[in-house]
This record gives sequence, structure tokens and C-alpha cells, in this order.
Amino acid sequence: MGANDKMEMQKVPQAGYAIKGLWIAGIQRRLTFKNILFPLKLVVSMLKSLGILNAFKPAVVIGTGGFASGPLLQVAAMKGVPTLIQEQNSFPGITNKLLSKKVNKICVAYELDGARLDYLPTAADQQARCTPVYEEMPGWSDSTEGARSWAELPANAIKYVRRVEELIDCPVALLSTSPERDDTILVTDPFED
Repeated sequence: MGANDKMEMQKVPQAGYAIKGLWIAGIQRRLTFKNILFPLKLVVSMLKSLGILNAFKPAVVIGTGGFASGPLLQVAAMKGVPTLIQEQNSFPGITNKLLSKKVNKICVAYELDGARLDYLPTAADQQARCTPVYEEMPGWSDSTEGARSWAELPANAIKYVRRVEELIDCPVALLSTSPERDDTILVTDPFED
């Protein structure tokens, strides 16, 4: 899937792959005429995504960020199709922020040749055969941006951090809550005795 008027509609077929286009564009972060069409484009793209999902019947839908993945992932989630978001940037964009509020998953183990491992093997051939085992946790819709104390975090965000601590058997010392340097919580002082 991609946006009709974007580069992927030419590059993907040139590489020998099929692609479906959506009439969608990102939201402008300022007041502009282009944003007036966004609701219509979103509805049309969600309807087209529904048709594509009904025809293709995927076992899972993977989004790699960007506005073109939003309608498809939203419709897939509404239909109960498992969804996965892959974020390649250090700070997620608007689409991934909105979609990630549904559920958070933590990889808690790996399955390799019928055995459950609590670590990722170092051998490349074994890594290629591993299947991640995920634990789902409730997401949160409140922003963590600007939080500088534990009390300012949403309850489910705190539960998520505590579960990660349990899984890695190590306390979280520092927690960043946005791209801003000052939006940081010192959870435990690593230098304290």
C-alpha cells in the first residue's frame, strides 16, 4: 500500500512488486487549505482498505509508518486482524503515535525449533529460525510528552515500564518521555548506594 501520488507508486512496481494506492495525504501541521480535504481522503482510503482486506484476507497487517499505512492499519484493527507497527525513526510520527495507543507488545521470549528461549541466540542461522513470543499490555492515550515525574505518567505507561524491568531483571534508571532533553524522569539514581 502507498499514497497514489508518491514515489512508491513508481519504485515498487519497478522492483517487481505489486502495490495498491490510496488517495491519502498527511495532515499539514499548520492551517492550510490542504487539510480541508483530509477527512474525505481518510474515509475514501478506509473504504478502499476495507475492500483490499476483504479480498486479500491477510493473517497480519504490518505498517511501517507514514500516512499511507494509517487507514489500512485502522481498518485491520477494527476487523480484528492482528496489526504490527514498525517504527524506523527515533521518534514516531503522527500516524504511528495514533495507532500505537491500541496495544503495546513486548517480546518476552523466542521459540526455536520447539524450544522456548528467554534470550536471542547469537548464531545468525538460529536467529533466522526464531519466532518472537509477545506479551500484550494495555496501551495509553494520554501523552507522556512533558512528563518529568513518575506521577505525571499514565498508569498503563508505568505498568509497561515496570513489566520491562521484570523481564530484563534490571531497574530502569532514566526514562525519556519526549524528544526534548528536559522531558526526562530520573527513576532511580544509578550512583546512589
